[in-house]
Amino acid sequence: MISSGKRPARWRLSAAAGGLVALLAASAAHGQEMPVPAPTQALIFTKILTFDRNLKARAGKELRIGVLYQKKVRSSLEAQEEFVRAMCGDPGRRIDGLPLSCAAIEWTSASEVEAALVLKGIRVLYVAPLRAVAIEEVVAISRARRITKLTGVPEFVEKGIALGLALRAERPLILVHLAAARAEGADFNSQLLKLARVLFPDPAGVAAALSRGTEL
Repeated sequence: MISSGKRPARWRLSAAAGGLVALLAASAAHGQEMPVPAPTQALIFTKILTFDRNLKARAGKELRIGVLYQKKVRSSLEAQEEFVRAMCGDPGRRIDGLPLSCAAIEWTSASEVEAALVLKGIRVLYVAPLRAVAIEEVVAISRARRITKLTGVPEFVEKGIALGLALRAERPLILVHLAAARAEGADFNSQLLKLARVLFPDPAGVAAALSRGTEL
């Protein structure tokens, strides 16, 4: 029996899985571009990231999270503000023991965003709703830096964003583009993949996956 000291990794993952199940069981409000509200996304992604066995090695002493958005697009700006507040508003929050910091990164051009990712040492990138931006460009510049990408826009997942959230039966549904996640250096524990229930080992349509609900 463990009475003191650090909890074993298996115990921590089981606890995280339990918390994630509870979050996924909650109903979520609808939105046109992001069916799951940004604050709820932040809570779910906080749990999801604990299942990446390579996270600590890639992050170092601090997990730096970038939030890519467009200032002139209201839904994008609001998503950025809400996600940063929910993810990094609590200075005591940790992900797998790592302290967090969030940096808003405005989309201007691929080259400027890439420079910002390097300058700020971003290891995880949340992609807010974007207009007239090729998501494939976002994927290319961040994948080269082995940055794990998250989004609340389901359609972005089929374009190469590793992790996303959708709704199914009024509840949050985790979308995992497995090939993209692996290309970015992530190694997700099987507990997460079982909870996700929807996988993209190869690019595929989100709509087809949602209707099929691929089982692991």
